[in-house]
Amino acid sequence: MPQEPDSLWDVPELCGRLRVARSTVYDWVSQGFIPHIKLVGSVRFRPSKIATWLDKQAKPGRASRVPEVPV
Repeated sequence: MPQEPDSLWDVPELCGRLRVARSTVYDWVSQGFIPHIKLVGSVRFRPSKIATWLDKQAKPGRASRVPEVPV
């Protein structure tokens, strides 16, 4: 996803990229869950910080589809 090094995303742009509702993003911001910048009443997001945050949210998958049960 090409971008300018100093570009900032606004709420609608982040919602589109993450495919979540505006209310979800505003909840995350108010809870301090997602990295953000407040500029004179507006919320902005630095793409590199969002990418790092998303990487930290990833959970490893299971090694097998069904857990082994001793018989």
